[in-house]
Amino acid sequence: MPAGDASEFFRRGHMLSIGECAAADGSFLERDLAREIGKSRPFASVVIKKLRKEGLVVGKTYGPFRISEEGLGLLRDLQKAKRRLLRLFAPLRGFSKEEKESLALYALVSGRFPAAESLLAP
Repeated sequence: MPAGDASEFFRRGHMLSIGECAAADGSFLERDLAREIGKSRPFASVVIKKLRKEGLVVGKTYGPFRISEEGLGLLRDLQKAKRRLLRLFAPLRGFSKEEKESLALYALVSGRFPAAESLLAP
């Protein structure tokens, strides 16, 4: 992903957030996403609408929503790459576990860390 590709940043970041708030069956509500991303429900509604348009999320206009098969595939790839980045960052001294996780998420979502892109390859 080229640095600055806002749509890919949006897609990756919000799919990871949905993965955090979704139930075991992949379902979630607009309010769950809003709480997870720290934004308003109308903002979460816009996020869901865009992800539905891309086929990553399915459901009626008013939830519950579910992560689609395509969305689940993307989410699995992102979570796998995140785990790989955390292993890569494990030896860093002077950083807490939370800081390393934030760094891994930033690298993965922003695409500003070239090695993160190669970790998304199957």
